[in-house]
Amino acid sequence: MFLTATNIYYYLRDVGLADAGDIAEEAYWVREIGRRNRNFHILRSPGRSLFVKQVPAVIAETSLSFAREAACAQLALQDPACASLRAVMPVLRRYDDRRHVLVYDAIDDGVSLTEWIARHGEVGEAVTDALAATLAAVHGETRASSAVAALAPVLSGEPPWIFIIGEQAETVMPNMSGGVRDVVAQLRAMPELLHGLAQLGQQWPRHCLTHGDMKFDNVMVVERGDERALRLIDWELGNLGDPLWDVAGAVCAYFQLWLLRQPVHALQGVAELAARHEVKRDARRFWAIYRGASGSLGDEAETLRLGYLCGARLALLAFELLAAAPAMTPHAQAALHCARYCFADTRAALRDLLGLHGGIAGGENVPVQLPSRDRSPWTLAPTARVAA
Repeated sequence: MFLTATNIYYYLRDVGLADAGDIAEEAYWVREIGRRNRNFHILRSPGRSLFVKQVPAVIAETSLSFAREAACAQLALQDPACASLRAVMPVLRRYDDRRHVLVYDAIDDGVSLTEWIARHGEVGEAVTDALAATLAAVHGETRASSAVAALAPVLSGEPPWIFIIGEQAETVMPNMSGGVRDVVAQLRAMPELLHGLAQLGQQWPRHCLTHGDMKFDNVMVVERGDERALRLIDWELGNLGDPLWDVAGAVCAYFQLWLLRQPVHALQGVAELAARHEVKRDARRFWAIYRGASGSLGDEAETLRLGYLCGARLALLAFELLAAAPAMTPHAQAALHCARYCFADTRAALRDLLGLHGGIAGGENVPVQLPSRDRSPWTLAPTARVAA
């Protein structure tokens, strides 16, 4: 059964998540959201709206991604030690593994961090602090969780596909766009990047639960009166892995924010231009807050690994920008160039592209005060029950 705006009411009614009273009270409206999945926003009275997603096609890869997302939500529910994960996860109401459907409570009082930035012009210190502290808490508590082992059949811990794409592009992406074919060809001609990615994949650790797709589109800012909170959505790439992969995703989101604002004529020599960009301040603050909240020393080896992972994340950005493009674009070319820079001269890339030279010999450490929950309007979202 494929859900549509016409039949979704009957599906929700049959599983106990809607009833005729919604229709009688004129408290039921459907808004279809066109993304890679079949997404529906069921608008009802405040606190009762739903978000429904279904795979667009039943194939092994998409079915597994839904199973992983459900497993992350179940971990949040079942393990008392995972309070931070439970606080930032959307509330899962139903996982239908036969029809490949996930039903969540909708986050009606939240906006994506991308939209937040469009409204406010920047990420801001408060959001940066909250995001860094939230990720550190989730990584820390799932590293120690005994319940994670029970999810091993689903969260098997394989490395993200970007680390094998150089060797297996035709298998991983059999229907590549012209733009993606261009980036694959260029990546294969960049030995620093090609072999660096492969080596990271071969050494992939399985330390804790990771979100796997950390970018501003997947962070929701929720405002309730004077309080603000964060939610992390779209856990389809959630898996056991390296917590620094999530950190690299967040750090590169700050760089992406700057990069995509640059006019095409300014992208020649982007690495030199990037040395002056202003969002490095936020990326540096994020890394400092994460280190402080996680208890990490951020030594040279750890910071260098973060630099390599940022290179991988920038290569992934090039693929994302070209998903439907017929040919290479200037911004994707710049992202790929910067990815290569991260592997060819990691210390310089950390300094010039990302501002993360603290922890590197000869680099500047920037002290940052951890936010106080007594003084900050930012809190973790309240824990909510999840219905099976």
